Amino acid sequence: LTHIGFEVSDVDAVYERILGTGYKVTSPPVEMRNGRSKLIYVYGPEDLVIEFIELREMPFAPPADPTQRAV
Repeated sequence: LTHIGFEVSDVDAVYERILGTGYKVTSPPVEMRNGRSKLIYVYGPEDLVIEFIELREMPFAPPADPTQRAV
């Protein structure tokens, strides 16, 4: 087990709350995947790495063209 992760609705709020607990945060929240997600990593009890990730709304892919086939 390398780490565990939790999806949260507001990673910035989680970050601020964790700062007051004394646990070590690897960095401020980082945007990933062209802004589609934002995350932090925290060293929890016994140095277990805990990931908190905020998944943002992603646009849906356009409908597939039924006349085209992937090869």
